[in-house]
Amino acid sequence: MRIGKTLPTSPQILWASPPLQYMQPDHINCQISIKNGAFLANAGHFGYEIDVEALHNMAKSVKNVREDIDEIDIAENKKLFLLASGGIINIAGGLGHPIEIMDMSFSLQLASLHHILSAESLENKVYQVPTEIDEMVVREKLRVEGIEI
Repeated sequence: MRIGKTLPTSPQILWASPPLQYMQPDHINCQISIKNGAFLANAGHFGYEIDVEALHNMAKSVKNVREDIDEIDIAENKKLFLLASGGIINIAGGLGHPIEIMDMSFSLQLASLHHILSAESLENKVYQVPTEIDEMVVREKLRVEGIEI
């Protein structure tokens, strides 16, 4: 279904576009009967997938109504609520991914990269992370947190 047909009835709009597209003012402008009070969030690949600057420029007013929630008055009796300033919602909104998860994720990525670059020869294919690397990252996390099992 095309976005212009879904906006009038959608109480929540979760934008998850391909990397080369983004939500532009034409998607939201007054000619499209966007549902009053709709929530708009970005679940895409990049923080610029919603053209927030253009959205603010076309707005009658923008008011921060709560942490990570902006009320944008776009037309007579038409407001939408932009979450996390248009940033990627699972990272920028609310608590996002807590650092306790992100540090383990980055550690796992770095250890896996080291493993790949240290390997004598690997085929050009997708590999699972070796169990030894998973266990090393978990052991180090537990050690740093002072947790013993």
